[in-house]
Amino acid sequence: MSDVFNNWVYQKSQTENAPIAIQDSLKDYSTLVQEEGGNTRIQNVTVIHMDMIAAALNQGQTPASMDVTFIVANKSNECKYLLVDFKFNVTSFKNITSNVSNDSIKAKYNSTRDYILEQDDTTSCINTAFFVFKDTNFEQIRNAWKRRNLNNPKNEAIRQSDFEKIFTS
Repeated sequence: MSDVFNNWVYQKSQTENAPIAIQDSLKDYSTLVQEEGGNTRIQNVTVIHMDMIAAALNQGQTPASMDVTFIVANKSNECKYLLVDFKFNVTSFKNITSNVSNDSIKAKYNSTRDYILEQDDTTSCINTAFFVFKDTNFEQIRNAWKRRNLNNPKNEAIRQSDFEKIFTS
């Protein structure tokens, strides 16, 4: 599991007041997880729905973007945005298709990061994109993910149960 989840903690208030959040982009985490094909017991967590922001800025057409972001802080109270993409519909390593490439992932991360940095010049982004998968068959999926993404450490596959620890730390 990434060091991010050992050193950073979710910041609800900062997320809800983030300069990047536009009308209706603040969403309940559990609702978004369900919309993306997953389930969770996590309650009372607000995230910024980046797909909604991307669609609003592009007149309804959604360009590639990470699904959500939220603010985390380390022990020194340094805050950063964490960028997340849900992959709950990937249920087997066979679902890691050829259209999932370093280039497509990099484009998603970069377009989301660039928007954030244009809107908020005080808070940077963690330099890793997190791709959250269901716990089921995770080891097989992660191995396929690593092969597909050339083991790029900036594209981290993480099981949902490990990812959600950031909300309960």
